[in-house]
Amino acid sequence: MTTAYRLVFWFCLLAGIGLAADPPEASFESVEFASDRWEKSGATLAEHLGRPSLCGTATLKDVVFENGVIEVDIACVPGRRGYPGVVFRIQSEGENERFYIRPHRAPFYNDAFQYAATFNSETCWQLYNGPGATAAGAIPAGQWNRLRLEVKGEQARVFFNDMSRPLLVIPRLGHGASKGALGVTTFNDGASYFSNFRYRADDTLVFPPAPAVTERPGAITRWDVSQVYQASQFDSDLLLATPDLPQPEWRPVAAEPDGTVNLSRACRRDGAAPAAVLARTTLRAAASRTMKLGLGYSDAVYVFLNGRLLFSGNSAYTSRDPSFLGILGPFDTVYLPLSAGDNVLTLLVVEAMGGWGFLCLDQDAVFSAPGVAAAWATPRRFVTPESAVWDAARGVLYVSNYSGYTRAVMQPGLEFISTVSADGRILERVWVDGIKNPTGLVVVGDRLWAVGRQALVEVDIPGRAIVARHPFPQPVFPNDVAADASGRLYISDSVKNAIYRFADGRMEEWFADPRLGRPNGLCVAGGRLVVGGVAGGGLLTVDLETKELRPWVTLGEGVIDGLCALPDGGLLVSHNEGRLYRVRPDGAVERLLDATTTGWNIADFAYVPERRLVVIPTFADDRVVAYTVPLEDRR
Repeated sequence: MTTAYRLVFWFCLLAGIGLAADPPEASFESVEFASDRWEKSGATLAEHLGRPSLCGTATLKDVVFENGVIEVDIACVPGRRGYPGVVFRIQSEGENERFYIRPHRAPFYNDAFQYAATFNSETCWQLYNGPGATAAGAIPAGQWNRLRLEVKGEQARVFFNDMSRPLLVIPRLGHGASKGALGVTTFNDGASYFSNFRYRADDTLVFPPAPAVTERPGAITRWDVSQVYQASQFDSDLLLATPDLPQPEWRPVAAEPDGTVNLSRACRRDGAAPAAVLARTTLRAAASRTMKLGLGYSDAVYVFLNGRLLFSGNSAYTSRDPSFLGILGPFDTVYLPLSAGDNVLTLLVVEAMGGWGFLCLDQDAVFSAPGVAAAWATPRRFVTPESAVWDAARGVLYVSNYSGYTRAVMQPGLEFISTVSADGRILERVWVDGIKNPTGLVVVGDRLWAVGRQALVEVDIPGRAIVARHPFPQPVFPNDVAADASGRLYISDSVKNAIYRFADGRMEEWFADPRLGRPNGLCVAGGRLVVGGVAGGGLLTVDLETKELRPWVTLGEGVIDGLCALPDGGLLVSHNEGRLYRVRPDGAVERLLDATTTGWNIADFAYVPERRLVVIPTFADDRVVAYTVPLEDRR
């Protein structure tokens, strides 16, 4: 992405401006549902809320849609469950893209709006969940709601009622850049209706490049799968040794970069009866060891290692409780006793509905770029370590112990500042306490400044004592702190969308703007305050003198927590979810470390330049770990 385009894109998002202005009405083609251009499948024409409308499923017979805009109004009857939406790029009855709404789950769940691809007649909603697939939002009942889809290449974005800002951005459609027919679909049960359908072809829509695809650390991606069996063919007691079971006919199948094997894409079920497939891979171990295997599956699985059954699980829709969805994710853990040499891992995966697939992850795997290496790790003696800062004058690290959201209530006194040496020794576990849920830290001279819930806390380092508390003006969630060259301090408030400033003994709300995107991580570089947010994964800059807000670069989905300025004008940046990046002055981004599979976070880290050492509070993992990060140019 060019710098100019990046600035335009982020300005549009931050300002709440749609990237594509509405064209003249004449450029759309409207198709009344009474037209014989529609092929109706169990659909009824009706009058609803004062409009001619359709209830059911219908497909336009004479349209091949590739890029452009689709719009339709949807009305939902109060108290009725429904799944009304648009089907697009229909290549055949069983191959298409689909977006729909769940009025019964709005506004409390994050999947009231759902994108899913259909493969081999299976709409894989259980395989599509989270950022880029589902979203939360209000779906008013008893009125007409406007749905708009913009589609270009392998990307799409969705607007609902508010046409100024996308509700959902889909970075990669399941079928990639394809084309096909258009349609609408819902149950013909009087719960949902469509009206005012229109579309237009448009190859000029502007989308930013999709985030780079990187393989998930620990993802097991090489698999062979068998032919499809009826699940009833397997004897529940004998399983792999079931008599008269046809021998597997193995063939390779490709996994997604995150490790998901979409069996619905690779295998066709005959009929609605539960089906099963065998999948196998070889795990090689240099010596005997136990692998912590993260496992996700839809709908049921049996796990065998070297022919021995180790685990079985059922993750089907409503199988565990009435609201259980059966979403695919590495929610189960199996400990595999690997022998030295080759070990055969075999899965029997059963599908009933909602998307057929599985994923397997080595949950101890961490990605590190060339030259990045683990240096040390402390024992788990911290209590939700949130922030670390390096005191070069005294050669010591300070670590804030946030203590979590519930443990502080159950066990008061767990909130404190620790000291750690540069080689990983815990010097004093409780160096200073008495700060409510401390987060961001910064050292200026002989003072350590710590962000508490209500005030900026001033700690005299030589005296190791709190000397003052400086209240924030009407705080909501103060978070990080950074100092400029003059010693002025800037503090983010992640809920209030505000930046406080403390200067000359005075605390003020210095800057507030919803475009900050719930600011978290801060640092000062080149006369600008660099801001990383909770929403959107973008870095912004605020000029320290003029307060001009500018977008700079996006890192993709994630909560930006730690920021550290480098001498070359670039930054080290962390996603709290477990990724560490280097951002160069020109905005180029390099992934240095990825621990997302392990479950430990990369919170507000410290950088020790003398050792090129990144010191990481792992938050929920209750440790501090360190990595050496050589910063020579490897491009």
